[in-house]
Amino acid sequence: MTTSEDMNRARARVICLTDGETPAVEALRTRLLDDRYAATFQSIQNDIAAATNEADALLIDARDPGMFSYAAKQAKRWSETGDSDRPVAILVDPLEEETSLKAFLPHAELVFAPRGASAAGAARVRELLRLRNMAEETAARLHSFASAGVVELPSPSFSEKTVNALAVGAPSRHFLAAEKALAAKGFTFVAALTSATAFDYLEHGPFDVVIAFADTDPEEIAAIAAAMRRNARLHNTPVIAAVDPKSTSAEDLFSRGVSEIVAPARLPHVLAERVDAYARTHRLSDALRGFLSAPPPAEVREASGLFTSRFFGRHFPTVAERAEANGRPLSVACFRLLEHAEIAAAHGPAAAERVVRQTADLMRLLIRVEDTAVRLAEDTILIVFPSTLREDADVAARRIAGVVGHSRFIARDDDGGVAMHVRHGVVEHVPGAAAEETLAQALAAMARRLM
Repeated sequence: MTTSEDMNRARARVICLTDGETPAVEALRTRLLDDRYAATFQSIQNDIAAATNEADALLIDARDPGMFSYAAKQAKRWSETGDSDRPVAILVDPLEEETSLKAFLPHAELVFAPRGASAAGAARVRELLRLRNMAEETAARLHSFASAGVVELPSPSFSEKTVNALAVGAPSRHFLAAEKALAAKGFTFVAALTSATAFDYLEHGPFDVVIAFADTDPEEIAAIAAAMRRNARLHNTPVIAAVDPKSTSAEDLFSRGVSEIVAPARLPHVLAERVDAYARTHRLSDALRGFLSAPPPAEVREASGLFTSRFFGRHFPTVAERAEANGRPLSVACFRLLEHAEIAAAHGPAAAERVVRQTADLMRLLIRVEDTAVRLAEDTILIVFPSTLREDADVAARRIAGVVGHSRFIARDDDGGVAMHVRHGVVEHVPGAAAEETLAQALAAMARRLM
């Protein structure tokens, strides 16, 4: 049972609609709780509770026979309560024949996963919530840029260029049928006979989706997905496994990074639809990441590449207001660069700025694109973590402090590098508090760490 306190302290609030209590449902509950989501389970056959408009995402398990029509009804009702852009993920049995994508609203996402595969639903909810966070931060930044007169920035949108699909596996009846179906949709279909060849292709060109076919050993499919998840550039590329869901451990595939499973018996038309759906989500994600990673020069300090304190003053109230309106957490971390004055005294102000730039570059690699890093003062950096609990932000801040503290930075070309350590303080924004109050609390938390 989820309490109101749990809902308030969760990373996100998820409504789950299922057909009764089963081991699969219990496994799904465990997965969501492990992700620190407040999960409220309801019957798929009953109308969604009125409190649903306070939730962040809807997950429907429609894998039992006869449940698909209920899922369509509930997805429509969900769109009529609260914010219609809230994520909807619907678990579908890869072997179920009654599913029709036309029954769903445009923003609802299907996930083909066998019964008992709990990792699929939790992973898709996590991805969709992250996509929502990036979209909301993009909207907030566009608003903040516009308030400063920066209006020449186009809103990010996914590319309509040809979808590029990379297929891994030996040629077979299903493989060739899928190639024909994807070509009929105008997609580019590149074939790799082995995983080694696949990674050669992935290194030299962007692909929207990777498809691993049934002829490929399931362990090899899992290894491909896991390797892509460890690669910063390929981490977000979806992997569709075209395998018999009855002949392999679906839970293992999903746990290691496979996005979904499509049964070969349902190829090729279903596969073409799934490739199209994942490609669109992937491209939108890439567009948002690109926008958030490249702020206009007028809003950043040239020396450090971080946002200016002036931008923070305009931007944070917008972010705070939206977080409060949506009932989501918002945290702020302040970092003091301990050796800044020492480096400036020993090597000069220019050398100190050079070290700050390297430190800032490293810190940006350790945060999400939707997090906002600000040069608050010469020796102080602030990071805003949207949709983040204080304890999660503190974990991120400790990681940043640890990596920075164990690195060496170049102050001058003729030296062997200098150390830079940081001390940090983290606070969670209190609804109704002014931006100045939250900033003061973060600075005070940092100051306590310096004592």
